[in-house]
Amino acid sequence: MQKEAGPLPRATGKLTVLLGLVVVIALGVAAGVASPSNVPEAADASGVGNSVDSDPPARLKVGEIAPDFIVPLLAGGSFSLTEHLANDGRPIVLNFWASWCAPCREEMPDFDLISQEKPSLLVIGVAISDTPEAAEAFATSIGVSYPLAIDNVGEVNDKYPSLGLPTTWLIGSDGTLRRELIGQVDASRLREAISAEFGF
Repeated sequence: MQKEAGPLPRATGKLTVLLGLVVVIALGVAAGVASPSNVPEAADASGVGNSVDSDPPARLKVGEIAPDFIVPLLAGGSFSLTEHLANDGRPIVLNFWASWCAPCREEMPDFDLISQEKPSLLVIGVAISDTPEAAEAFATSIGVSYPLAIDNVGEVNDKYPSLGLPTTWLIGSDGTLRRELIGQVDASRLREAISAEFGF
Protein backbone atom coordinates (compact mmCIF):
# COMPACT_ATOMS: atom_id res chain seq x y z
CA MET A 1 0.00 0.00 0.00
CA GLN A 2 1.45 3.35 -1.09
CA LYS A 3 1.97 5.94 1.58
CA GLU A 4 0.30 9.33 1.04
CA ALA A 5 2.57 12.31 0.85
CA GLY A 6 2.53 14.24 4.07
CA PRO A 7 3.15 17.94 4.61
CA LEU A 8 6.59 19.26 3.76
CA PRO A 9 9.00 19.51 6.61
CA ARG A 10 8.93 22.98 8.22
CA ALA A 11 12.44 23.94 6.92
CA THR A 12 11.60 22.99 3.36
CA GLY A 13 8.38 25.00 3.44
CA LYS A 14 10.22 28.11 4.61
CA LEU A 15 12.80 27.67 1.86
CA THR A 16 10.08 27.49 -0.76
CA VAL A 17 8.48 30.71 0.49
CA LEU A 18 11.86 32.44 0.53
CA LEU A 19 12.63 31.38 -3.06
CA GLY A 20 9.23 32.64 -4.14
CA LEU A 21 9.92 36.05 -2.61
CA VAL A 22 13.31 36.25 -4.36
CA VAL A 23 11.67 35.53 -7.73
CA VAL A 24 9.00 38.18 -7.16
CA ILE A 25 11.61 40.80 -6.19
CA ALA A 26 13.79 39.94 -9.19
CA LEU A 27 10.86 40.32 -11.56
CA GLY A 28 10.00 43.68 -10.01
CA VAL A 29 13.56 44.97 -10.41
CA ALA A 30 13.67 43.82 -14.03
CA ALA A 31 10.40 45.57 -14.76
CA GLY A 32 11.70 48.75 -13.14
CA VAL A 33 14.88 48.76 -15.25
CA ALA A 34 12.87 48.39 -18.43
CA SER A 35 10.39 51.03 -17.38
CA PRO A 36 10.16 53.99 -19.80
CA SER A 37 10.59 56.34 -16.86
CA ASN A 38 14.20 55.15 -16.48
CA VAL A 39 15.11 55.46 -20.17
CA PRO A 40 16.78 58.81 -21.06
CA GLU A 41 14.21 60.96 -22.78
CA ALA A 42 14.74 61.82 -26.41
CA ALA A 43 15.64 65.39 -27.26
CA ASP A 44 13.01 67.56 -28.79
CA ALA A 45 13.80 70.00 -31.59
CA SER A 46 15.35 72.42 -29.11
CA GLY A 47 17.58 69.78 -27.56
CA VAL A 48 15.91 70.19 -24.15
CA GLY A 49 15.95 67.03 -22.13
CA ASN A 50 18.62 65.40 -24.23
CA SER A 51 21.20 63.65 -22.08
CA VAL A 52 23.59 63.23 -25.02
CA ASP A 53 26.13 65.98 -25.70
CA SER A 54 25.35 68.14 -28.71
CA ASP A 55 27.60 68.09 -31.74
CA PRO A 56 30.72 70.27 -31.46
CA PRO A 57 30.72 73.45 -33.54
CA ALA A 58 31.92 73.06 -37.12
CA ARG A 59 35.62 73.76 -37.55
CA LEU A 60 36.76 76.60 -39.76
CA LYS A 61 38.36 75.90 -43.12
CA VAL A 62 41.14 77.62 -45.01
CA GLY A 63 39.66 79.97 -47.61
CA GLU A 64 36.65 80.96 -45.51
CA ILE A 65 36.17 84.51 -44.30
CA ALA A 66 37.52 84.89 -40.77
CA PRO A 67 34.65 85.42 -38.32
CA ASP A 68 34.60 88.93 -36.91
CA PHE A 69 35.19 89.53 -33.21
CA ILE A 70 35.90 92.33 -30.76
CA VAL A 71 38.02 91.66 -27.67
CA PRO A 72 39.39 93.85 -24.89
CA LEU A 73 43.17 94.33 -24.96
CA LEU A 74 44.98 93.63 -21.70
CA ALA A 75 46.87 96.92 -22.07
CA GLY A 76 43.60 98.83 -22.52
CA GLY A 77 41.28 99.52 -25.42
CA SER A 78 39.93 96.83 -27.71
CA PHE A 79 40.66 95.03 -30.95
CA SER A 80 38.10 94.58 -33.73
CA LEU A 81 39.00 92.33 -36.64
CA THR A 82 36.72 94.23 -39.03
CA GLU A 83 38.09 97.62 -38.00
CA HIS A 84 41.67 96.41 -38.29
CA LEU A 85 41.13 95.10 -41.81
CA ALA A 86 39.31 98.29 -42.86
CA ASN A 87 41.72 100.80 -41.29
CA ASP A 88 45.07 99.04 -41.00
CA GLY A 89 44.86 96.27 -43.57
CA ARG A 90 47.91 94.28 -42.53
CA PRO A 91 47.67 90.49 -42.55
CA ILE A 92 47.24 88.97 -39.11
CA VAL A 93 48.90 86.22 -37.13
CA LEU A 94 46.16 85.36 -34.62
CA ASN A 95 47.42 83.22 -31.75
CA PHE A 96 45.15 81.61 -29.16
CA TRP A 97 46.69 81.02 -25.74
CA ALA A 98 45.87 80.64 -22.03
CA SER A 99 47.79 81.31 -18.83
CA TRP A 100 47.61 77.60 -17.88
CA CYS A 101 49.06 76.46 -21.24
CA ALA A 102 52.79 75.64 -20.94
CA PRO A 103 53.43 75.37 -24.73
CA CYS A 104 51.82 78.83 -25.12
CA ARG A 105 54.40 80.30 -22.77
CA GLU A 106 57.24 78.57 -24.62
CA GLU A 107 56.23 79.81 -28.07
CA MET A 108 55.40 83.44 -27.20
CA PRO A 109 58.99 84.73 -27.39
CA ASP A 110 59.09 83.41 -30.98
CA PHE A 111 55.88 85.28 -31.81
CA ASP A 112 57.41 88.39 -30.27
CA LEU A 113 60.52 87.99 -32.43
CA ILE A 114 58.39 87.63 -35.58
CA SER A 115 56.28 90.66 -34.68
CA GLN A 116 59.45 92.74 -34.52
CA GLU A 117 61.01 91.21 -37.65
CA LYS A 118 57.89 91.66 -39.78
CA PRO A 119 56.15 94.99 -39.07
CA SER A 120 54.13 94.55 -42.27
CA LEU A 121 51.87 92.13 -40.40
CA LEU A 122 50.07 92.21 -37.05
CA VAL A 123 50.69 89.56 -34.43
CA ILE A 124 47.97 89.43 -31.78
CA GLY A 125 47.39 86.91 -29.02
CA VAL A 126 43.94 86.20 -27.59
CA ALA A 127 43.53 84.32 -24.32
CA ILE A 128 40.62 81.87 -24.38
CA SER A 129 39.16 79.71 -21.59
CA ASP A 130 40.96 81.88 -19.05
CA THR A 131 40.23 84.43 -16.33
CA PRO A 132 41.15 88.12 -16.71
CA GLU A 133 43.26 88.02 -13.54
CA ALA A 134 45.29 84.99 -14.62
CA ALA A 135 45.67 86.28 -18.19
CA GLU A 136 46.86 89.70 -17.00
CA ALA A 137 49.39 88.15 -14.60
CA PHE A 138 50.63 85.89 -17.39
CA ALA A 139 50.94 88.80 -19.84
CA THR A 140 52.93 90.81 -17.31
CA SER A 141 55.31 87.95 -16.61
CA ILE A 142 55.84 86.98 -20.28
CA GLY A 143 56.48 90.60 -21.32
CA VAL A 144 55.91 90.37 -25.08
CA SER A 145 55.62 93.53 -27.18
CA TYR A 146 52.73 92.52 -29.44
CA PRO A 147 49.13 93.11 -28.29
CA LEU A 148 47.45 90.56 -26.05
CA ALA A 149 43.70 90.34 -25.52
CA ILE A 150 41.22 88.16 -23.65
CA ASP A 151 38.03 86.48 -24.79
CA ASN A 152 35.96 87.40 -21.73
CA VAL A 153 32.62 86.12 -22.99
CA GLY A 154 33.67 83.09 -25.03
CA GLU A 155 32.76 84.72 -28.36
CA VAL A 156 36.11 84.00 -30.00
CA ASN A 157 36.24 80.48 -28.61
CA ASP A 158 32.82 79.80 -30.13
CA LYS A 159 33.69 81.31 -33.51
CA TYR A 160 37.15 79.71 -33.77
CA PRO A 161 36.73 76.18 -32.37
CA SER A 162 40.11 74.53 -32.02
CA LEU A 163 41.56 71.12 -31.27
CA GLY A 164 43.47 72.57 -28.32
CA LEU A 165 45.96 75.24 -27.31
CA PRO A 166 48.01 76.79 -28.66
CA THR A 167 46.39 77.33 -32.06
CA THR A 168 47.36 80.00 -34.59
CA TRP A 169 45.52 81.32 -37.65
CA LEU A 170 47.06 83.34 -40.48
CA ILE A 171 44.47 85.79 -41.84
CA GLY A 172 44.99 87.66 -45.10
CA SER A 173 44.44 91.38 -45.55
CA ASP A 174 41.23 90.45 -47.41
CA GLY A 175 39.94 88.71 -44.28
CA THR A 176 40.32 85.13 -45.51
CA LEU A 177 41.69 82.34 -43.37
CA ARG A 178 44.97 81.38 -44.99
CA ARG A 179 46.49 78.74 -42.72
CA GLU A 180 45.94 77.07 -39.34
CA LEU A 181 48.91 76.06 -37.20
CA ILE A 182 47.94 73.60 -34.48
CA GLY A 183 50.18 73.20 -31.45
CA GLN A 184 53.39 74.93 -30.45
CA VAL A 185 55.32 76.64 -33.24
CA ASP A 186 58.76 78.21 -33.35
CA ALA A 187 60.10 81.22 -35.24
CA SER A 188 61.33 79.09 -38.14
CA ARG A 189 57.93 77.50 -38.74
CA LEU A 190 56.23 80.88 -38.42
CA ARG A 191 58.58 82.47 -40.96
CA GLU A 192 57.96 79.63 -43.41
CA ALA A 193 54.15 79.88 -43.07
CA ILE A 194 54.17 83.69 -43.36
CA SER A 195 56.40 83.59 -46.41
CA ALA A 196 54.23 80.95 -48.10
CA GLU A 197 50.97 82.79 -47.42
CA PHE A 198 51.94 86.46 -47.57
CA GLY A 199 55.14 86.49 -49.61
CA PHE A 200 57.40 88.26 -47.12
